[in-house]
Amino acid sequence: MNKMLTGKFPQEAMYNGDLSRIIRRATAIDPENRYQNVQRLKMALKNCYSDRAASVEVEYFTHDQYGSDGALKRIIAHLPYPIRELPGFRSGKPLFFFAACGWYALLISLGFFAVAKNPEYSAAQNRFYDIATFLLFIVPTLYLGNYLGIRDRLPWMKSSRSGVDYLRIGIGAVASVVIVILIVTIAALILHM
Repeated sequence: MNKMLTGKFPQEAMYNGDLSRIIRRATAIDPENRYQNVQRLKMALKNCYSDRAASVEVEYFTHDQYGSDGALKRIIAHLPYPIRELPGFRSGKPLFFFAACGWYALLISLGFFAVAKNPEYSAAQNRFYDIATFLLFIVPTLYLGNYLGIRDRLPWMKSSRSGVDYLRIGIGAVASVVIVILIVTIAALILHM
């Protein structure tokens, strides 16, 4: 695909357009970061164009294509694109799916219901801090889960040594929390909260 679009192989020049995210993921060096099967690649290609076309029919997958997890994968296939790519949903494995559902429910409850409301703040200010708390939890989750290949898009390169790679991922997770705190602080100052 990259050769057809640019006339060069990915190591020479990478295509920079609608399909670049798909090409990068399909040609990732680490097998964990690549599409796990042709159906996932096909779905990504369809979604790339369905986002623009707004109405591409989602194909029903048979039990034979996906084995015993077929029913869950059919359900996931019908979710909107950004949701079905959430960490824990992509694999279609029941254990990961239900653990992820529990985790996201916990994040939503922590972000929107567990934070005590300050009686001195207006309802808008309390809602602002609810959203800030939710972002503080969800952003590192999405980073660590490599949501939509976000870690692959960052400027630092992967290392062939796993210890260095784990350090890079850990530093990125901490950086994502710090960035959320900075953005929330700046927004609060701008809005005089």
